[in-house]
Amino acid sequence: MLPSRYQLPTHEILPVLQRGIRINHDMLQLRYIKTTKAPSRLGILVGKMYDKKAVVRNRVKRQLAMAFLPYLKSDLHPKDIVCKIGKTSVPLTFEEIKNAIDTFFTHTL
Repeated sequence: MLPSRYQLPTHEILPVLQRGIRINHDMLQLRYIKTTKAPSRLGILVGKMYDKKAVVRNRVKRQLAMAFLPYLKSDLHPKDIVCKIGKTSVPLTFEEIKNAIDTFFTHTL
């Protein structure tokens, strides 16, 4: 589970979705807003379009949180990030998620 200091509160997710800079990568949609408050914070959205089973959605949320955590801890430029997963016919593997997040952080620096 993502430590609470890195979690984006629910009421702050909507402003990031509305005004954030969007980066699409295959099935991941990432939106972020640069902030002055450290550390970077993450909100994860996985809807029922991804999978009807909550077990599968929760597993993907945990994988995303673990893939993001090293970057959130070491990020020099704090951001509020919302990660949204779209509908996919094949479940994403941890390596695919990790590659997408690597691309995101190299793109935003």
